[in-house]
Amino acid sequence: MLARSSLVVLALSLTGLLAPSWAGAEDGRTKVGPAGGEGGEAFADKQLPKGAKVVGVKIRHGLYIDGIELLYKTADGKKEGLDWHGGDGGEEETFLLEEGEFITGITGKTGEYVESLRIVTNKRKSRNYGGDGGDKTFELQKSGEEVTGFCGRSGAVLDQIGIFVRKQP
Repeated sequence: MLARSSLVVLALSLTGLLAPSWAGAEDGRTKVGPAGGEGGEAFADKQLPKGAKVVGVKIRHGLYIDGIELLYKTADGKKEGLDWHGGDGGEEETFLLEEGEFITGITGKTGEYVESLRIVTNKRKSRNYGGDGGDKTFELQKSGEEVTGFCGRSGAVLDQIGIFVRKQP
């Protein structure tokens, strides 16, 4: 026989009031996603250092997204990257944020890999990185929050992508 608290959780799950399995809290951040294939190895960016601010994203791309890294500036002004995810194929580009701008989410298309990606900020959208393939579209963001890291799966390419978000400070 189910306990009363189990029945409440079951009822909330069935009515959709509980967060979906792709959204969850981890280390004070909320995870949104992932989208994409199941190849490669799992990864999750560590939290930004105290006082750090996201300043951009480095992307390698061609027919799909080869790799990605979130860039940040430390409290003492040094520019660093969290971690590189994926391979070294394709063309490298860096999307830099302007003063007062922050990343609110990402959109794109997936198939077996992350085929294309666009960065969305509170002020604009980046150009489309990657190719024209992919049979599934995705949009990963959480209203009023900023992206502070990536998660997913990667190997020689970016197989899957998700984001970590937090409330804008």
